Amino acid sequence: MTHHTKTPVVFVRDGAVFANSRDVAAYFSKQHKDVLEAVDNLLKNNTAEFSAMGNWFVKQHEPHPTVPGRALRSFDMTRDGFTLLAMGFTGQRALAFKLRYIEQFNAMEAELKAQAERPPTLTEAAQAAARVLSPREVNAWRGYLDTVSRIFDRQIAARQYPKTPLPALAEEAAVFLPVPQGGIRVPELDGMACLAHLLKARVSRTNLTLGDLLRVARGDTITRNTLGDVGVRVDPVNLRGTVAFAVSHPRMQRAFAGTPWAEDWSLALLSVPGARPAPDLLEGFDRKRRAVLVPWETVEGVLADGT
Repeated sequence: MTHHTKTPVVFVRDGAVFANSRDVAAYFSKQHKDVLEAVDNLLKNNTAEFSAMGNWFVKQHEPHPTVPGRALRSFDMTRDGFTLLAMGFTGQRALAFKLRYIEQFNAMEAELKAQAERPPTLTEAAQAAARVLSPREVNAWRGYLDTVSRIFDRQIAARQYPKTPLPALAEEAAVFLPVPQGGIRVPELDGMACLAHLLKARVSRTNLTLGDLLRVARGDTITRNTLGDVGVRVDPVNLRGTVAFAVSHPRMQRAFAGTPWAEDWSLALLSVPGARPAPDLLEGFDRKRRAVLVPWETVEGVLADGT
């Protein structure tokens, strides 16, 4: 059974606009397997003459929600890829639906262009801001950057950061580190306190804390896999020496309920010394997710302090 979604879904990654095949299938009330088959048929013609087509469809895999070891695939499509695919969609409403999708591509690409060309009017404010920002002002600017990050991506938000009155960053990798000048510490952005709270959170039916599980996870595969179920990965592939904390995850949400970090703990964790965003979506959770990488030595230091 298929369900039609009311609004075409597009998103930004690495400065380009994409639509995912699952969202396209839902919008056009089609079975996703049929959309996959249509893309596969197009890619069979990906000869040297049509070599650009290989860049229009980016294959994605995510773990099956109920079948361990099985992966579900989809395609992220550029505007050209979507347009080529949609040529085969017919029916009474197909033309209108195609036009709405193209309108969404146009709108998102226009916004990206406007973001790139917008005069850096906030830079002057940042240079002139000699006074200490209040916690309310810090949170307001943090909210602005967070909104940019959610609508577009963290790279665009990072480029906007120097245009705000927030203090200069100590490390380029930490995109959102607003500890205001003068030493004012805003609870929502206190990364070490956020990490300490998370390590004390009880995340298993045996009443163990996340810190308890992490103490044995490096040498125990079963425990390591258990952590993936609660939004944490130990030593992810090609990212050894780090602990990955999911940017969004229902179990993590429960751990932070009622705290200053409930809305977005990733902003606080990024202020932990040495923390950085994971370069790509990470596997090993319930599905591929964005994550913040924290050095193992930092986590071990917090554990040693009594967590």
